[in-house]
Amino acid sequence: MARTFVVEFSTTTSCNLRCKYCYSAHINKSMTKEAADLFFTSIPKLLEKYNCSDYNISFFGGDPLMNWDIIEYTLPKFNADPLCKFCVCITNGLLLDERKLNFLQEHNCGISLSFDGLWNKDARPLANGKSSFDYYIKNKDLYTKLTSGCKVMMSPQNFPTLTENFEFFIEEYGFKFPDFSLVRDDIYTEQDLQIYDREITRLADRVIKYNKEGINCNAGIFTLYMLDTIIGKKFGKRDHGCFAGHSGALYSTDGKYYPCERFSALKQHILYDAVKDEFYDSIDILKQPKYTDNREFPECKACVLYTFCNAGCTWSQLEYGKKEDRAKPVESVCRLLKMSYREAFRVYKELIPYGIENTLNNMLNTDKLI
Repeated sequence: MARTFVVEFSTTTSCNLRCKYCYSAHINKSMTKEAADLFFTSIPKLLEKYNCSDYNISFFGGDPLMNWDIIEYTLPKFNADPLCKFCVCITNGLLLDERKLNFLQEHNCGISLSFDGLWNKDARPLANGKSSFDYYIKNKDLYTKLTSGCKVMMSPQNFPTLTENFEFFIEEYGFKFPDFSLVRDDIYTEQDLQIYDREITRLADRVIKYNKEGINCNAGIFTLYMLDTIIGKKFGKRDHGCFAGHSGALYSTDGKYYPCERFSALKQHILYDAVKDEFYDSIDILKQPKYTDNREFPECKACVLYTFCNAGCTWSQLEYGKKEDRAKPVESVCRLLKMSYREAFRVYKELIPYGIENTLNNMLNTDKLI
């Protein structure tokens, strides 16, 4: 079966936030119309190279809204391209207004809001160092109009207030499905792991309690691992955790394709240069199972979660296993994932009487997987 190619379309590397966990280089480069046009002539070559039939677009950055002109220029072109099946704009939302929102919606572009809730006060300052939290309070009505959830990054300093932040999204914003995600780098201490073990259990307890009180909600980290478990049981283990080097790429502001933004920020592993019309050997290198196929990682083969878990960040695993010339799962991240799966399984079992099976099956758009 032909696959869909995932494209992170980087309109700019500029951002109006300085998130403490961000890996972006924060240099000010914006895509021109000429570079944008090169994408449309080059993407068929990438689809053929990766044996993909079509592609999805994620407007990316920096924050993509900081180069709104390119979004206005390219989105109608994506709508008109029969190879493009889906568009989404991944944004912190600070520059979003009614005019931009209407344009995106009129052109069938989804919006993925990045907002860390209570943690925004410290973890996501503005470029000038001031807190960004007040902006999200001021624009609450706009954000709640466009989504029922948001992307939330979990990092060690925020573990102790994981449950309180979930309650903030439910009770203050009405976001019933905040998408909590772990930073998957080798940054965790033994104390961090102990705190997470305690707090992820407390979060699961709160999710269960909300649902038993009649509030249908879940934390994204649990939903994701429930879905991974269902898919793993039905179809077997996926050969990759993310698209980097496998079935997707970032298209940079200067017309180069990289495995993802992480590689682009460090100028590592160029896949294809649209300006020069030149492929690089990184494509074939990253296709080698020892670099991107987590079915072949020795650590994964010995793990109780082998069938379900799809490992971590490709870039982080390549860095972690660099001395052995292979990708290697980050040990501390694996421990965090095991704790997360444990609690996801518990939430699932507790919520079967409350319709969790139907919710998950609807997400997978299938009649019956469980």
